[in-house]
Amino acid sequence: MERESTDVSSLYNIARASYGLGKYELVIDYCSEAKKTEPSNPNILLLMSNGLISLGRYAEALLCTDNILEFDPNQVQALLQKAKALKLSKRYEMALEYYDRVLKIEVENLESWMSKGLIHIDLNNFEDAESCFKQILKLEPNNVEALSSIGFIEINRGDYKKALDSLDKAVKIDPDFESALRLRGIAKEHMQNYREAIEDLQSSLRIEPRQVLSYLHLGFCLQKQSKHQEALSAYVRASELDPRNIDAIFGRGISLMSLQSYGDAKECFRQLLEIKQHHADALEKKGICHNFLLEYGDAISCFDKILGTDPDNESCLVNKAISLHELREYYKALDLCTRAIEINSQNADAWSVRGHCYGRLLEFKQAIKCYTTVLEIMNSGSGKGLQMDSMQSTLPIDPKTPFSNKIHFRRVLENCKEYLHWVDKYFSKPGFEFIIDAIPQLQVKEIRILTKVDKEKTEQLRKPFLEFAEELKNKGIDCQMRVITDPKIHQSFHDRWILSKNNCFNVPSTDIIKRNVMTEIHYSTNRPPFDEWWEKSYDIQKDWNDKIYPTIVLLKNAS
Repeated sequence: MERESTDVSSLYNIARASYGLGKYELVIDYCSEAKKTEPSNPNILLLMSNGLISLGRYAEALLCTDNILEFDPNQVQALLQKAKALKLSKRYEMALEYYDRVLKIEVENLESWMSKGLIHIDLNNFEDAESCFKQILKLEPNNVEALSSIGFIEINRGDYKKALDSLDKAVKIDPDFESALRLRGIAKEHMQNYREAIEDLQSSLRIEPRQVLSYLHLGFCLQKQSKHQEALSAYVRASELDPRNIDAIFGRGISLMSLQSYGDAKECFRQLLEIKQHHADALEKKGICHNFLLEYGDAISCFDKILGTDPDNESCLVNKAISLHELREYYKALDLCTRAIEINSQNADAWSVRGHCYGRLLEFKQAIKCYTTVLEIMNSGSGKGLQMDSMQSTLPIDPKTPFSNKIHFRRVLENCKEYLHWVDKYFSKPGFEFIIDAIPQLQVKEIRILTKVDKEKTEQLRKPFLEFAEELKNKGIDCQMRVITDPKIHQSFHDRWILSKNNCFNVPSTDIIKRNVMTEIHYSTNRPPFDEWWEKSYDIQKDWNDKIYPTIVLLKNAS
């Protein structure tokens, strides 16, 4: 009898060691052997149920816990184990019953309160879940899991400030608590604080580098910061971890579109549609890629599939109109734009494409009315505005309309919200004049101008900029100007941009506007990395002088 007991103990110890090594099949084998001698031993049955749960064999695990409870109905570990097996098999109501049985025996059992709270979250019973987590905090005020869970609930309620209160406490207690960092990043994302959100999400990934959700949110935040290559890398990593994750595939497609890799983006949306055939957003984006690739027939086929079930889909109506415009079917395109405008008179995309069509039909008065409406919608901030999915809206600069040309450019400036960032390698004095003209309607507190290294030209700009900055300072607008010296940045772009919080415009030079040379102003979806370029540039007043300029040139030549 004594030898048999020793054999059982050895078998049990080997099973425990096997569990620690993650070898769950061995756990089952050794526990089964030990159970032959001691079939009612609760320790053996509990360890065996743990192994079965780890293998996803929940029904067998429940049989083990039932064997224990048959002899001792109040055995807390067996009740917890049974509740866990029920929870994992998604039998939530029964699992809650067993957690409640535990709490009747041990009212301060944190595992039960936590598991109950998590089940209520799965059931979207956020009030019940919150009461469970608050009970934990009464018992253990620094419980980071409970604080993080409350943060999760507040995010789902849309109260991001309250969420941050809980999540900040959790991170302060444990700076390496991955879920708190991830959730705090998500809360900041919803508050459009993308820079800090990126920092939190990157910190969470250093702790748990296989968390798909973190990569998805990181990709989204990077996109919002116009860091499309980095966003693409995040979505690619998410896809590597979960190849059929449609959000990761969709994010890859959007990033590739932003990088103008329309062929690769189209392939992403095709893959997604193989997984989820009726994903309308992917189908529309695929159609837009076809448009950019000049595959207008294929684009129309995509848009028609959506319009077949959703005939009032504004963006699809406009995108199909773009395809028809490129196929020179202007009257059909006009009909679609009219339908979109009837649905939403503030759809700037529809007005813009309508203007293009009238222009092609040589009905210039109608075209100008459409473009004027676009500017009114954008300037009022009340409309839908221009969407990433649509053809870039265009404002003509024409020798025949010198007065309108200046108005168009001024309205671009007047449409800027919060800040005005202007990138022009060859920025000149007329730029200051255009901004001054727009001052009565200008809605910004910050103006930043980036231009190129050219000592003679830069010296000519220093004095007028100083006068310009002083005048605007009196109006509560902070003005700064920096000079780009890095040749790599010079080579990375050719166009000029005016950026603000709400819009980005690709613009001609102010000299061309003044000379009334035929050109266009485009609404752009491709925002340059202004902040990155700004940090690598030199202040025109503080840094740009006879002492520092030669050093800059030497450094540039050395590179």
